[in-house]
Amino acid sequence: MAYTSGTDWQYDVPTTGSRHLPPDPEYGRALTNQGYGFEVAVADLIDNSIDADADSVVVHFLRDANRILNLLIIDNGHGMDEEGLDAAMTVGRRRHYADGALGMYGTGLKAASLSHASSLTVVSRTKRSRAAGRRLTAEGIADSFRCDTVDPLYAQDLVDRYDGIIEWHGTIVRWDGVRAFETVASGQSDQFLSKAISRLETHLGLYLHRFLQRGLKLDIAVWDVSSGDGYGEEVDHIAVEALDPFGYKVPGKAGYPREFTAPVEGVGDVKLTAHVWPAKSKQAGFKQIGSLADRQGFYFYRNDRLVQAGGWNGLRHAEGHLALARVAVDLPARENDVFSLDVK
Repeated sequence: MAYTSGTDWQYDVPTTGSRHLPPDPEYGRALTNQGYGFEVAVADLIDNSIDADADSVVVHFLRDANRILNLLIIDNGHGMDEEGLDAAMTVGRRRHYADGALGMYGTGLKAASLSHASSLTVVSRTKRSRAAGRRLTAEGIADSFRCDTVDPLYAQDLVDRYDGIIEWHGTIVRWDGVRAFETVASGQSDQFLSKAISRLETHLGLYLHRFLQRGLKLDIAVWDVSSGDGYGEEVDHIAVEALDPFGYKVPGKAGYPREFTAPVEGVGDVKLTAHVWPAKSKQAGFKQIGSLADRQGFYFYRNDRLVQAGGWNGLRHAEGHLALARVAVDLPARENDVFSLDVK
């Protein structure tokens, strides 16, 4: 449409053509500054394991006598072949998600990993394909989005090392150059791991509690490669238990829990379940979720995955007399313009 100067300028912007502008390779730096907390990043990767139908996941810290080496997450999900690995490691690619999937944007694996590690390696196998792997680094992204192919012998060796978890299919995500590990002073590894594992156990137990209650086996382990017979040995192992924010036995007020239905334009009816905890409860599901101010409020779920634990979302202020009040809200599974989630 031809544009005549001075007319109809306020209604539309005319164009005279288009051009394709590929992303600048320096975009890789943005992936390393997404603001992911450590526990949030690990939980994001476990979401991928759950989407792959894994029923067993292990978060594995590797260390030697002096330092923490790297972090691996191993699952027995359906795995990926070479094509699937390429798709998973493609920056900016948004894949199709099945109904009920926890993934949304297709960026979590890369953004969560490179926010904490200088190198992301994914090794996987399926029932019909051999072990294969890809490695992605911020430097590789800067080099025209280069992704390295892992030596097939190494990929198979890594899978074999975890044959107690991966039998016919599964995936291993490995972080190298984890920045938090590299700042640990000599002799402080035990103290660092103790605190990191405690925070991780609480976070995973809370945000994935519905999956754990349905049978997901989730463990955190530490392996010392410098001890044992040269292969190393496990020096710590924790089975993550569900931390149910609504797991009280007797409600704190008669008539609760109470269900409400909120008609939301553009979405339909949204169910809210209001809970009142018993006062001075000693249960972990009450005490271990932040301060009294933080733990009251809304608990939003998407496809059974907790995505927000506490807070009133600007509808009211945290108050002492609301310390026992919690509201469970299951968000609509389909995308909409009312409820939105960020990448994290």
